[in-house]
Amino acid sequence: MKKNIVFFEVKGGSDKGEDGYRKDTMPMVNALKAKGWNAEVIFFEVGKKDEIYKYVKENFDGYVSRINPGNLKEENEYFDMLRKLCADKLVG
Repeated sequence: MKKNIVFFEVKGGSDKGEDGYRKDTMPMVNALKAKGWNAEVIFFEVGKKDEIYKYVKENFDGYVSRINPGNLKEENEYFDMLRKLCADKLVG
């Protein structure tokens, strides 16, 4: 086990703080780090979907989806990627 967790977000939307993240994302990232895990936030972009998929598959044990429905026009492509990650044994 790598002990690496990725948080997926999308840029923009009314659910973000001034730092561009959802307001409770960084507290979760920091809590995992305090427990000895590595955590990273990746902003999903449909044009980078394959690159993101490969990077996450090779480097992480699981993911947390932090994208509100409606904040991503390419929702189907995002969910397809999440299903592929689950099929690759990542916990989501």
